[in-house]
Amino acid sequence: MIPKQFRVLGKGAAIVSEGFLTLNLAATVAIGAFRSVAERKRKEFALPCGICKGKVFYLCKLCNRNATIKWSPLYDPIHISHCVCPTCDGNRVQRCLNCLGKGAAIVFGGFLTLNLAATVAIGAFRSVAERKRVL
Repeated sequence: MIPKQFRVLGKGAAIVSEGFLTLNLAATVAIGAFRSVAERKRKEFALPCGICKGKVFYLCKLCNRNATIKWSPLYDPIHISHCVCPTCDGNRVQRCLNCLGKGAAIVFGGFLTLNLAATVAIGAFRSVAERKRVL
């Protein structure tokens, strides 16, 4: 028979671990929901990426669509070997680095908020100045 102290300790450990598991599950679901809502809003309001034009990929600029590059480990190359392009992994296209493969321009909210606040402030200042001129 298991002593009473160990049973109480075991029940307490089970309750704490179940609590952590429940919290982890709830946090995972909440983060997934928030991420999907943010992604949906970004797709709805964001402008297409200026680099890839919303196509997510563009032709590899390192290998010029050859899928291989000429490489030598030495400064003064004695032997040049052809290696798979490290940028596109031989696929001849690479994911857009500007939009990170999302297809829409990534805009930082702080800049837009600051820009919007400055625009509103300038408009309010102009309207006050115009009222003072009229009076």
